[in-house]
Amino acid sequence: MSRRARATALIVVASWPVVLAQSWTGATRTRMIRDALKISPPALREVLQHYEKDLVRGMLDPSRHEDEEVHFQHADGKGGLAGMGIERKTRDVLDMLSRRAPFSSVTYEMGVLAHLVADVEFPLSASDADPREPLYRDAYCVYVERMLDKIPFVVDREPPPALEKNDIRGFVKDLARRAARNYALIGPAFKDDGTPKSASALDERSVPFGIASLSYSHATSDIAWIWRHLWVSINGDMRGTPFLGAPPPEKVQVPPRPPKPKRKAPPAARTSPAPGPQTAATASPAPSPKAASTPSAAPQSTAKPSPSPQPSGQASPTPSPAPGGTTP
Repeated sequence: MSRRARATALIVVASWPVVLAQSWTGATRTRMIRDALKISPPALREVLQHYEKDLVRGMLDPSRHEDEEVHFQHADGKGGLAGMGIERKTRDVLDMLSRRAPFSSVTYEMGVLAHLVADVEFPLSASDADPREPLYRDAYCVYVERMLDKIPFVVDREPPPALEKNDIRGFVKDLARRAARNYALIGPAFKDDGTPKSASALDERSVPFGIASLSYSHATSDIAWIWRHLWVSINGDMRGTPFLGAPPPEKVQVPPRPPKPKRKAPPAARTSPAPGPQTAATASPAPSPKAASTPSAAPQSTAKPSPSPQPSGQASPTPSPAPGGTTP
């Protein structure tokens, strides 16, 4: 995209009213519902699965109205009404349960509640600080759906502190603050036309992929937590609930890296000492007497070789005496 075209696009985006596009896609939301059911209390899960079509419909229908402020909550509190919307929807569901409304209707509203909670967890809904965000927002939504098969669901086992205090708005604010930590880390991976800046900008080792994986697990876990909160409020059967009463997971501490060994300095080149006055006057050191007695490898001399000694134990024969005792 040329510089002029980019400037024009940013001017157009800046002139748009504050309208948020879709956050999670329908396929992503549907999988969230199924994963959240896996960790719900078995008695509640049985009811929700019986009316699963209504539950999924409640999760997907609000996507047609995501321009409303109840679908986002800025971490700084300057935008969005998701806190108020989720608090009101929670009261509506409890009221329906108290008046024994049809479970199909209750389940539908629990799907709507799940939609609103997931919206707050979408990282690009936590702020509007980046003027380029509308240029890559939809691309990131589609990217998350495309990577779903590679994104595992990791359960947040620690209950949200605000939810334990029945502070629904505080619960939503905590979600928005957590999502806002990753807001600025997504845009640098995209060009203005929504395509990745490089082949590795969106691979499985990229920052946007890690954020997508974390955000998906947080959103799905918090859907299950808000459902469990409603179920506990009406004294629902909690037997068999996954991780109920289990100790909190141990926090893994990454050991510090060992210090890198210091590089050894290269050995200095050996240089022969400069000859002093005494050394210069003497051509070579005088040989010691011991050294003089040691024959050096010299050229062959013209002297006759000395006879080799007889082998030990073999003496030369002595002539035997002549008869009469006289010698010749």
